[in-house]
Amino acid sequence: MKVLHAVEPTFVPEKPSSKRWGTPSFKRKDNPILQRIEAILGSVFDHNCTLIYDFALKDGTIQAPFALLTPSGITLLYLSQLRGVFRATGSQWEQLDERRNRYRPLQPNPLRLASEQVENLRSYLAEKGYPHVNVQAAILFTESGVHVEATPNAVRLIYLDGFPRFAAALAKAQPTLTINEVHALEPILAPSTLEEALAAREIQDDFSLREEKPPAVQSPVSELPLPSDERFVRAVHKVPFSQRQLLVIAFLVIVNLVVLIALVLVILALS
Repeated sequence: MKVLHAVEPTFVPEKPSSKRWGTPSFKRKDNPILQRIEAILGSVFDHNCTLIYDFALKDGTIQAPFALLTPSGITLLYLSQLRGVFRATGSQWEQLDERRNRYRPLQPNPLRLASEQVENLRSYLAEKGYPHVNVQAAILFTESGVHVEATPNAVRLIYLDGFPRFAAALAKAQPTLTINEVHALEPILAPSTLEEALAAREIQDDFSLREEKPPAVQSPVSELPLPSDERFVRAVHKVPFSQRQLLVIAFLVIVNLVVLIALVLVILALS
């Protein structure tokens, strides 16, 4: 199996500080998942298969961590670290709300995004003179804590432990391309110059986990000394009572003082 890098030897989207649907941040060299994927594909495909890392088009219409080019066609492979219970019905993508015990629509919809990129790649290949190439998309769930209730649809949904069966079935699929066509498609799918690679690298896809920039920390503003009357007003504002409550308290204090004075006068008169 031939391995190409359309952008660079590692696929590293922005750091996943915000949790949203998408392709995880993976480095090929030390990542066991990527090593396992490549080993499985290498065990079932020969030199007639090409695995393209960081597949992307410069116009941003397509970007995927992998594009698998075989005699049966092209498979765009997306990786997902989602966990939970989901349901895929046609183009509907829903997640189970465990508190309410019902499914609710989830955005962004990976099924719709993958289908759109498949159509974009078909149009791109048709412009290049390859309208007959079979193109499909597959989403590979890399985490064990995920379950998807799915009906058959255009986007293949695969668990990591089922990936060997998917690869074996793909290797046995009916060829639609000749060996020469497979090799001719390689430079069309993988940028051959550094400028093209960098241009593709700058495009961020809807499957990637995005980093949300933290709000700017404002430096504390030094306060000037306040006049005495302003200090009194600010001190009053800090008291945890409303104006009505303060009036009631003042009235009670006055009443208590009057009663106290009256008692003192009565005692003095009787002595």
